[in-house]
Amino acid sequence: MMFKLCRPVAVTLLFIAFTISVFAQNDNPIVDSIIKYTAYYSVKKSEVLMFTHLDKTVYINNDIMWFTAYLLGVKSRDVNRHEVLSAVLVNNNDQKIAAQGRFVMSTGLAFGNLAIPDTVPPGHYSFIAYTNRMINGRPEACFVQPITLKTASDAAFNVELVLDTLYKDPANVRVLLKADAKSTPLDGASINYFLGKDQKTRIAGRAKTNVIGSYTLMLPKDKITAAQHNLEVQVKSGSETKTLHLDIPIKQKLTDVRFYPEGGHLITGLVSRVGWEVKTPAGTAIKATGVLYGNNKAIDTIETDSFGMGTFYLSTMPNTNYSVKLIPDAGGDITYPLPAALNAGVVARIPDALVGDTLTLQLKTNYKSKLTLLVHNYKEIYAANMLEASLAGRYVKIDLSQIPRGINTITVLDSLNRPCAERLFFAHYNQKPRMAIAMDNPVVGTRQKVNIKLKLSGGKEKLAKGIVSVACVQDNRFEVKNDNNIEHYVYLQSEIDNLPLKDNLMSNAELDRQYLNELLLVRGWSKYKWPELMQATARDTVKYGTGLLFSGVITRFGSALKKPAQLLLMKDSSISADMLESDPKGAFTLNNEYVYTPADRKVKLIVAGKSDEYTIQVTDPYPAINKILARDMEPVMFEEPIVQNTKEFNLKGFEHATHLKEVVIKASNQRFRHGFGTNSNACGDYVCRFNILNCPNHITDPQNRAPQQGEMVMVPGQGRIQYYGCADAGVQPGMLAFTGVYAAKEFYGADYTFSNPVEPDYLSTICWKHGIAIASDKEVNISFYTSDITGKFRIVVQGITNEDVVYGEDSFTVQKKLP
Repeated sequence: MMFKLCRPVAVTLLFIAFTISVFAQNDNPIVDSIIKYTAYYSVKKSEVLMFTHLDKTVYINNDIMWFTAYLLGVKSRDVNRHEVLSAVLVNNNDQKIAAQGRFVMSTGLAFGNLAIPDTVPPGHYSFIAYTNRMINGRPEACFVQPITLKTASDAAFNVELVLDTLYKDPANVRVLLKADAKSTPLDGASINYFLGKDQKTRIAGRAKTNVIGSYTLMLPKDKITAAQHNLEVQVKSGSETKTLHLDIPIKQKLTDVRFYPEGGHLITGLVSRVGWEVKTPAGTAIKATGVLYGNNKAIDTIETDSFGMGTFYLSTMPNTNYSVKLIPDAGGDITYPLPAALNAGVVARIPDALVGDTLTLQLKTNYKSKLTLLVHNYKEIYAANMLEASLAGRYVKIDLSQIPRGINTITVLDSLNRPCAERLFFAHYNQKPRMAIAMDNPVVGTRQKVNIKLKLSGGKEKLAKGIVSVACVQDNRFEVKNDNNIEHYVYLQSEIDNLPLKDNLMSNAELDRQYLNELLLVRGWSKYKWPELMQATARDTVKYGTGLLFSGVITRFGSALKKPAQLLLMKDSSISADMLESDPKGAFTLNNEYVYTPADRKVKLIVAGKSDEYTIQVTDPYPAINKILARDMEPVMFEEPIVQNTKEFNLKGFEHATHLKEVVIKASNQRFRHGFGTNSNACGDYVCRFNILNCPNHITDPQNRAPQQGEMVMVPGQGRIQYYGCADAGVQPGMLAFTGVYAAKEFYGADYTFSNPVEPDYLSTICWKHGIAIASDKEVNISFYTSDITGKFRIVVQGITNEDVVYGEDSFTVQKKLP
């Protein structure tokens, strides 16, 4: 299901001063040329948006990540080319892959889950999802979500690294290390540190903490380069090792001050509104005050808000240089110059960039000129109109009723068809579907049933339909720095680079609207791509698309075949099978439907005939792509670069930490499902300590065991049933079993009417439901149980409708259940 995009139409412009209507011109050769280049550029830059809803953004070892992937804006003829979703969890520091899996995608939807091994260290990670569809060797649809992996157990010790910015030495940079064990200095801990990864140029050293748990690292400045500035420090005490990474600034700059004249340029003799932004080099916003100077003479005092952004008005005079000094400026008496004013040009002013069906635009020039006004989104031209402009100015009202919702652009061309001003605006800002979430009670007890009702409303169509995923998760499993939702992603993150950290990005509160208005002003000019657009050619529309497929080869006694061989393909220990045939040399390719399996099952291939004479090899194409994406990704750094502390990765208020200490791990010679932590049989089946078959809530519990043939087990939704055993006889000669592409696994939350154990049950995700159909003419009822964790829980609902994306959120509190 895709959300609908409007078709391009003519847009009516009403010039208030003259009260006449001017319609988009279709017989202008210049406009026709621009439309042609826009068509080329649209194909050249086209990309398939994909959003993945994760149940939370903070995890611990042995957690399970549940997610739903949505393809957005794909043409109906292309959507079924996306058949597989590859999901990868990557450590941001060393680009190592912590977990990976492949899942079935159908009609633009994929549902999956990844288990996080207990060997993965805490830190910042990136969840990467992409489909099997490749364009020019790169994934056509790719999504990256930052997450944090923390530890729930009490840390034996903590380490802090601090870049000493007050230390002045022309030869060295000083980094201070401090280690403590429960507020007591950690004496004698082993330290290994590395600056850079190149064995020939990197700096490496060993040391120990002193009696006060500290150590000072001195790093030569001439060894700190753009290719070698990441410091890795490992501190070991007993059997536990802590690792921290610290980016050493190549050239320390205390503040980053930038100016954004509305429309793009300051024009001599005209009044301009100017957005400005103050940040640290790491991108942290700074609330600042500055003095505006003209030729070193103070003109005005200006300010930024807590998000580091602000606006001021400036009437530029000839032969005048403008600059700003911060009060106070920690970097000294530094002057930050404004862009030089142009002698001739256009000022484009939009009073409010968050609009409905009508946009008001003010144009001023310092000379009489013919201009062309374009309304577009760098993919389609929605209107192109000629108009006269002068110093007196002109107000223009633009009818947006047929323009798609979201960020669009106004570009003004001068008489020589050169761009002279550009401005972003958000069309139909408030016209969106809304997800109402209603619940019985905002306060509930532990192990109590919760009932919620979902109702879709709003939007343009009378009957809206859609599909959503629903998560209910402990509130401390979300972090603002990792915050993302489908509405923000589609309308802001995919359109604007480097979004600052802020919740409620698209609310209607006055301060939030002011923030987004300023964001469109200061970020708008960075989207300016007009020269690149006008250089697009028909050659740019040529793209080579392929689909990733499993492939293999059969050999006989280690040599290539001389004639085709027959292959028997089986899945899920099934009696039914498919017959395949290799080429004369033994090579074969498996279409995706051949490798679709139920979750955690294997695909089996057997050579027909005397199978023990043959060997089968299968190549999975996804691990190689995963490594490339992990290597090439550029994770966003949210924290200040001068301080790192392992306490950041200690999860507070998590009762499960105490409970884990009571577990006694027993030896077992059975194989471990997923490669870690769960005893299972050859089919991957297990029962948890509550006798539930393949219990998803205890997938990594060491007390799990393999079920016995004939015993009675509990299956959610079915009650007690008899386990008939595992039909998987193992891998024989001439046979190969490999991991294919998993179908969706169902999340089974706790049901204490079904099983009410005496032991504490700590589940941070108490509800995850995917593929929920919604409609504006009916309510959807969902119920689930709280666990033994108390405190605030958050409900998040997001997905797609037949006209837009939809997002909703609510919360409730869990308290100890009264006797």
